[in-house]
Amino acid sequence: MKKYIKALDREGLEMFVLDVYSAVKEAKKYMDYAINPNDEELLQEAKALLDKEFVGMARRPRMRYTEGRCIIAKFKRIDPSPEMIADLMLYFTEIAVAGHLEYYGFFTETGYESLNNTFINAANYILKHKLAKRFMPRIQQLVKDSRSVSSIPYYYQDEFAQRLLEQCSDDSL
Repeated sequence: MKKYIKALDREGLEMFVLDVYSAVKEAKKYMDYAINPNDEELLQEAKALLDKEFVGMARRPRMRYTEGRCIIAKFKRIDPSPEMIADLMLYFTEIAVAGHLEYYGFFTETGYESLNNTFINAANYILKHKLAKRFMPRIQQLVKDSRSVSSIPYYYQDEFAQRLLEQCSDDSL
């Protein structure tokens, strides 16, 4: 690829970039973001995709955790700020809890494990980027919300709450 690009003259390179821009949706999004970064708009688009997956607008939500992780991975590839990534990761956890409560009223053990892993990934990212203080109110609300899910056995609720608070305690700020 490098040899090909180096061999192009300016006009050829411009045509190549424009062709990639037109043909590849992700490349278009990345280039648009590189030229005119708008973190908030990008974040809202990603949140809307998570809403569609976990809350559903006109249909019953699918609640596929793999799809949620894919949305976050695509969001990360565009390289927004760590705060925006952490916000989206926590939102994913929040929307998953809310979606399960609203549509099913319960969690299966597999659903609980997926939720727990989703949160642990978010907590680790938040700690790595020293953002715990900023997101602590939302984390504490997640603990409260997770305890209200009657289908999560009490030992899981306490384990989840304990992990949340351990991962993002004031000691780790």
